[in-house]
Amino acid sequence: MNFEVNQLGPSATSEPKGADWSGIKQNNVFFFENEQVNSLNDIEGYTEWKDNQLAENSRVLGKGMEVVGDVTKLGGIVVTPFAPQVGMQMIKYGGMTSLAGVGLQVSADLKQEKYEDAVTNIGLEVVTGVVSKVGQDAVIKSNLEDVSKKVLNSQIEAGIEATKTVIKKELEQIRKKDEESNE
Repeated sequence: MNFEVNQLGPSATSEPKGADWSGIKQNNVFFFENEQVNSLNDIEGYTEWKDNQLAENSRVLGKGMEVVGDVTKLGGIVVTPFAPQVGMQMIKYGGMTSLAGVGLQVSADLKQEKYEDAVTNIGLEVVTGVVSKVGQDAVIKSNLEDVSKKVLNSQIEAGIEATKTVIKKELEQIRKKDEESNE
């Protein structure tokens, strides 16, 4: 009678501290600390660790989407003076991609009970969205030609993106200082 025995290695994470879900899987039965378990989910702390890993993956994906969206928006800002229809579409779809990325980050923040980070991300999006809308409404009501309005709108978006980036960097530095002082 042949059977396969696999030694499973330690997890690649340090959260929770010392997390190690290694064990032996034999004939689809898992042994952890010399005891048979039906599922990894039956091991104390594993479910929380797995949920944390999923949240981190969402955060990484969200940050990537936000960056891609922001780059697309900035590309649209550059293109708008030469091809307003293309540039404005790039700004629009870049904004939607960026917002979806922020949504994934907020979801991860909430799962990990990082409420301050969630509020910061939501707050930045709300404030910059309001500022953008007010600026665009003012441009629409102006007597400028359509092309000039599109160029001005793209410049408003560029200013908002630059401001958002500066605010995020400042908040990260404040958090790092707080973490260092708490250690």
